[in-house]
Amino acid sequence: MKLKTRICKRNSAKVSENPQERNKPLNSYPLSCVDWSSNEEIYFVSDDHQIYKWNDVSRDTVEVAKLPDDFIPTDMHWLLLGGRSSGGGKGSDTLLICSTDGRFVILNKSARVERSISAHTAAISSGRWSPDGAGLLTAAEDGVIKIWSRSGMLRSTVIQSDEPIRCARWAPTSTAIVFSQGGHISIKPLAANSKLIRILPYSSKVT
Repeated sequence: MKLKTRICKRNSAKVSENPQERNKPLNSYPLSCVDWSSNEEIYFVSDDHQIYKWNDVSRDTVEVAKLPDDFIPTDMHWLLLGGRSSGGGKGSDTLLICSTDGRFVILNKSARVERSISAHTAAISSGRWSPDGAGLLTAAEDGVIKIWSRSGMLRSTVIQSDEPIRCARWAPTSTAIVFSQGGHISIKPLAANSKLIRILPYSSKVT
């Protein structure tokens, strides 16, 4: 089934100068994901499947799109041109959103779905663009980490295990992946024939 978002009317909800009004939530649903899309814009998703955008200059919050009811977000990540370091992040038109059923979608700036991929057999805990912008990773509760091209084509499965992976992140150089699993942290270098490095975070032991 093709996944589609429903584009919403852009009704703005400006932040009030009144502290009581300013702290009033836009809706009563908890927020599940949030990320910067540029140095001035933040996107977030609520449990009612609604995608919102907040602007730091205008202080407006607008409804951007609504995800299908069967797509429950677990993580979101914008591909930022120029990097995420201080002064970087020139904006992008590519948004990655992952779900509880093992799918991820790649959306454009207008929240139109460019790709919808069934990637895992369990909830995706992490979906991250690589720092160099060449691809993305997904890590899930099925114990698998996969690397995908920027367009959503599978490149490799770098980790296969029986234990859920709770979080995964790229190295700043895009040459390794660190992930948490159970009570330990592991580093997987992406060079050929490289060995997995396992760290026990509460001791100095490395295996």
